[in-house]
Order: sequence, then structure tokens, then C-alpha cells
Amino acid sequence: MSKKKLREWEIPMNYSEINRDISKLGMTKDELNEIDSLNNIFNILNIDFNKKITICEGQFDSMFLNNCIASTGVGKIKETISMLSEEARVRILFDNDKAGKKESLNLLELGHEVFMWSKLVNDLKKDFPKYLIDIKKITDVNMLYVFLSKVNIRFNIKEFNRMLDGYFTNSMFDILYL
Repeated sequence: MSKKKLREWEIPMNYSEINRDISKLGMTKDELNEIDSLNNIFNILNIDFNKKITICEGQFDSMFLNNCIASTGVGKIKETISMLSEEARVRILFDNDKAGKKESLNLLELGHEVFMWSKLVNDLKKDFPKYLIDIKKITDVNMLYVFLSKVNIRFNIKEFNRMLDGYFTNSMFDILYL
């Protein structure tokens, strides 16, 4: 019985090699750049585009949230949003820091749904007055989850996501709560 020799393909193994001789792929540089930019969106292959998509900054934060991708920083959010289809329903949950609040305000002005950290922090202070110092240190999703797990032993990821759902807005009237 004779063995057939399979056709050998000489395919470059990294982006720079592909970019040098893009003609082999039969696509334009713009198409290649668009595909390559998907590498910057953590968890993109695990989301359901038929549901609301949450975009956060950090990869670790995105693992706590339902149907969430991470943009790997505030500066890349507009690029991330533009890569999603126009039909995609998107909401933004940046870190609880100066850069996150500033960009949340910008995106709220553009009509996007954003997270209200100040409202959440104020509610936490009312609910857990003994933990004011711990609450002040909450700067992102994973720190929030750790805090809530510490003060409520029966707390779980499903409850966490349900709670967060109540802190998103697309109303300019909520600007003080960012």
C-alpha cells in the first residue's frame, strides 16, 4: 500500500512574517490588522453576541462577569466597541479610578451604558459602615468581589452579577454617580 504525500504549505508563523507577504493569504492589510486586533480583546471567543456584552479593563475582572470581554485598558475601549457589530448591546465597566471615571463620562455622553462606581460605593458605605476603610480601597471588579465575599459568606458569582446589573446607566442625569 503506497502512502500519498500530503501537499506541504509554507505558512509564516508570526504576524510580522505574514504582514511582509500578505499576498499569500489573499487579504488586504486592513483585513489582517482587523483580525490581529482581536488578539487584544480578552475572552472574545466566549461571549454570546445575542446578549448584552460587558466590557471591562482587565482580563481578571472579566472572569467575574457574565458575557464579558476585556479591552486591556481604558485607551482601547473605543477600538473594541467599533469592532463589535452595530447590533451588539454593550455596557462599560471601567476600574474605579480617575482614568476609568473620565472615560466613563465620555462614553456616557456618547450614549453608552456605563457603570456607576460612586453610587455603588455609597450604597456599600450605608450597608457596611464598619468596613469604610476596606470600601475605600475597592478599585476594580475583583477587589469588589473579594470584599463582598468577605462580608457575606453566602455570596456567589450569580448574586454578584445580579447586583452589578443595577448599577449601569445610560442617563446623563446619573453623571454624579460615576
